[in-house]
Amino acid sequence: MLLRRVIEHVKAQNWTAVALDFVIVVVGVFIGIQVANWNDARQLRETTRTYYTRLAEDLNAELRIQEELIAYYTQVRNHALSTLRRLDAGEASPNETFFIDAYQASQIRTYTPQRATYDELLSAGISSAIPDAGLRSRLANYYLTLHNAERVQAEQTPYRSRVRTFMPYELQAVIRERCKEQFFVRSDSSLVVDLAEDCDLNASPELLQRAFDALEAYDSMAMDLGRHLSDIDLKLASLAIYHRSTAKTRDALVEEIE
Repeated sequence: MLLRRVIEHVKAQNWTAVALDFVIVVVGVFIGIQVANWNDARQLRETTRTYYTRLAEDLNAELRIQEELIAYYTQVRNHALSTLRRLDAGEASPNETFFIDAYQASQIRTYTPQRATYDELLSAGISSAIPDAGLRSRLANYYLTLHNAERVQAEQTPYRSRVRTFMPYELQAVIRERCKEQFFVRSDSSLVVDLAEDCDLNASPELLQRAFDALEAYDSMAMDLGRHLSDIDLKLASLAIYHRSTAKTRDALVEEIE
């Protein structure tokens, strides 16, 4: 319709009307482009905010996992220290507490960083979803260094394998049954695991003595346990470092969201 009107104005040599029609077309195109740009910018802001929120939720989950692991390995460390003190003092004896400590000192947990959203961003193109170059760099450094924490948590020492090799299976089964790990599922479906603090084995004296005799053949038990404690200390130190890093990265995202 506008084109027909322009043609009519040209035929009538009404140049003022032609110019006015041209201005209307240009302004209309400009407004259309601006509206499209505004809409694209709004969608980008919404997408960015959504990813910031999801990343912050992942980091909150990571914080809870790290806190749970710190609590878990603190329990394991206490059992290991108790066992090592008895061994060093020559006070190991065929009593239930000694076997519980020795076995619980060998417990481990698997650790998998929460990075589903970040990996999704990498595969889809992170620069468009996270326009802030500084924040992109901070996230890249965080997830790169977090991989180191995963490697540290995956380390294992000979103690776990050897103590479970020398300790009779029958007694191990009793410990696992009477000193069961406590599993709790949070509202976000994350898992919390606690070692039983107080438990009675009610094992026969014969079984305890047989187990003690078997462990006496484990000549390097104290040495391996010392190495194992060093590994637990490293795990706890690593978790503490990355817990602080996770909290700071989460806070930076929350600031962007707000």
